[in-house]
Amino acid sequence: MDLELRHKLSEGCVKMKLPNIIYIFPCIIVLIFIISIISAITNGIKLHKLKKIGDKLINNQTNDLVEDYANLLKSARVINHPNEWQKLKNVFFAVYNSKTVSGHIKKNLYNELLKKGCRLGRDNFNFETEEERIKKSGQVGESIVAYNLKWLPEEYRVLYNIKLSSIVGVQEFDNIIIGSNGIFHIETKNFGGERGCKIKINSSGSWIKQYGDIETGMESPEFQLQRHDKVLKENLDKHYGAGEYVPHGIIVLSNAKTILEGTENSDVPVIKSDSIVKYISKYEGDKRLSQAEINSIYEKLQLIKR
Repeated sequence: MDLELRHKLSEGCVKMKLPNIIYIFPCIIVLIFIISIISAITNGIKLHKLKKIGDKLINNQTNDLVEDYANLLKSARVINHPNEWQKLKNVFFAVYNSKTVSGHIKKNLYNELLKKGCRLGRDNFNFETEEERIKKSGQVGESIVAYNLKWLPEEYRVLYNIKLSSIVGVQEFDNIIIGSNGIFHIETKNFGGERGCKIKINSSGSWIKQYGDIETGMESPEFQLQRHDKVLKENLDKHYGAGEYVPHGIIVLSNAKTILEGTENSDVPVIKSDSIVKYISKYEGDKRLSQAEINSIYEKLQLIKR
């Protein structure tokens, strides 16, 4: 009797559940369909925005626009069609060739395109802008000179990357060195890149950069050194009296592979970085400074720097 009762109850439960299951499946299918429609609409909106920003980037590349484009690209599903891939490539190369977009932002866009499967033709892209490359090169040159300056006699005090104010503005000095034989300020130039070049100063004082057989004119660093000289002298006169201390400017070329010619045509000293310690140590100034004066000037410049 118990078995028969259980059998009837079981049949009743199956009959009750079966209609519920029949209704649930269509609901799930409808729900999946609705979600897919919403997803397609959302992706369509993203692709529309992507195209709109992409069109702007073809003619006007800015960091903000590229970041917006990369962020949209991250979440959008790109249509797998040759025309769509070509549009992405056009945007990338417009950004890559831009001189205004930062290197790390270019690289981020590149990485997002690779994740989407976009083939850009090569993988040896250099994402540094000209400004970033020059800045990096300058930092390398300054570190080379800084290393050489460590070999000066102990009496010398050295300031690195110091900014000083004057009535005409602010100037940044790569190095200021104070010793018993004078006060020196250095402007470092790291011309030539990995292969080096030839720097020539002609009889009229013009600077020329030569790579192989190709010569190009370049801006002389002398005016920059003269500005620094004026600002440093103004500060020394202000705190120690007019003409008490006269600074001495030096242009230093830090690239060991760069060849220097025509230094006799320059109004200021131009030397290679490996000669800087010898030049400063052997320089004979008009006035000898005591150790107390050396320390006083060093501490004063530290105090008034920006």
